[in-house]
Amino acid sequence: MGRILILLAKIDNDGKVLSLFHGNKGYVDDEGTQYPRNIFTLWSDSEINKIGLARFEELTYPSTERSTGFTDVFKDGRVTRTHTTKTYVPPVITDPTPTVVVKEAYTEIVKEAYTEDIPEVLGEDGKTVVTAATTKDHAAVTKDHAAVTEVNPEYDYLKLRKRDYEATMDDMIIALWEHVVENRPDVGAAIEKKRQAVKTKFPK
Repeated sequence: MGRILILLAKIDNDGKVLSLFHGNKGYVDDEGTQYPRNIFTLWSDSEINKIGLARFEELTYPSTERSTGFTDVFKDGRVTRTHTTKTYVPPVITDPTPTVVVKEAYTEIVKEAYTEDIPEVLGEDGKTVVTAATTKDHAAVTKDHAAVTEVNPEYDYLKLRKRDYEATMDDMIIALWEHVVENRPDVGAAIEKKRQAVKTKFPK
C-alpha cells in the first residue's frame, strides 16, 4: 500500500474523524473564526490539532482490490486511514446469442400417475378364488414442450465477428502474397482456420 496525503479532517477531542475537506479555501470553525489556507502549510500538526483539525493520510490499495471497510487512527497529530480489501473479480460479460428464450421448456402432466385396484377372480362355483385381488400401477402420462425462442435484437454477428477476427487487412495481404508468390500457405491457412472458428461461434 502507498501513502498519500489527500485531505484535512475535522476531529473531535478523541481524534475521531467528523468530516473531511480540502483546505484550499481556508477554514471557518464552529465559532465563526476564519483561518487562511496557508495555515495548512505553515502550521505544525499540534497547532492544527488545537483548532480541531488534523492532516489526513490514507493508505492506498491496488486497483485490483476493492475496499470492504476502513479504520481511522489518530496518532502523532495526524489521522491515518487503512482499508481492508478483497480481490476484485470483474463480472463475466457473455456475448449475445442469436436467439433468446421467451418461454422455458417444460413437461406437461397429461394424466397423473395412479394405482388401479384389480378385484379377485372366483371360479365357476362362485367361491373358489382363482386369482387373488391385486393392484396395478400406472405411470403418469406426460408431454414435453420445447422452449420458445425468438430472434435476439442485440445479436449483431457482423460486429461480433469483426471484434474476434485477429488478422488485420495488412496481415491478410501479406498472407496472400506469401501463399501465391512465395508458395508459403501456412500463415494464410492459420488465418482462415481462425476465421472459420469465429464464423462458427457467431452464425448468421
